[in-house]
Amino acid sequence: MNDLYSGLIYKYIDIEGGKESLKNKTIQISKPTATNDPFECHSAMVEMGNIEKYANFLMDSLHSDWSIAKRRKARSVYVHNYKKYGIKHVIEKERTRLAFASFSKSCTVIPLWAYYSNNHTGICLCYEVDKHVNLEGQDYFAMVVNYQEEMEKLFISEKDIDFYKKWLTRKSIEWQHEREVRLVNLKHFTDLEKQRLIYPKNSLKKIIFGLNTLQEDVEEVIEIVNKYYPEESIRFSEVELNNKMFLLDEIDITT
Repeated sequence: MNDLYSGLIYKYIDIEGGKESLKNKTIQISKPTATNDPFECHSAMVEMGNIEKYANFLMDSLHSDWSIAKRRKARSVYVHNYKKYGIKHVIEKERTRLAFASFSKSCTVIPLWAYYSNNHTGICLCYEVDKHVNLEGQDYFAMVVNYQEEMEKLFISEKDIDFYKKWLTRKSIEWQHEREVRLVNLKHFTDLEKQRLIYPKNSLKKIIFGLNTLQEDVEEVIEIVNKYYPEESIRFSEVELNNKMFLLDEIDITT
């Protein structure tokens, strides 16, 4: 079982993307197919039980807002596709309809500054989340990613909605340095590979500048915060090299 998470989460981002995110007060939601991990929600992780019972449960649980006729039709198509094309076809369809937002538990992970913050020139945005986060009227679970050495099979039963939570938060141990937390919505349907959703007021708590963030960008980010967040107490900090170990230290700064 994946743990729900409460606390601070960190989004590493390049400087221009960070400025836009701050101005628009949004975070990026991505489909599994739009991430940099080819094993993201891979069909090989999944084994199916009774397809008819599971299709009934799936429609009633995830699509309770649909009409009975629409659910009946969708259930029929789901079962037909499974019997004709196999589990891979069905799971790949599921893989393209779900989406999540990715964060880290830490703002001092060196590879993340290199990958996602453009070689330490970007910023890291710190948010505070509860176990459930509302983004534009939709409920998201804050969940910790589970890293594994082997691809353990996930068995879909007719009463296991937790399957989707596990499926969306399982990755290879090679990614464990990211210390990832995800905001997951099981009913999030979108045709877009990536999109941005507005985050709740007062959830942004701090902005961390990278080792190579230009001073002019630091000043611009501070100006953006003063303009767009006049009533919120947002702190600023920066990372610097530790002199004794191969680590980054976070240092508060005053503005």
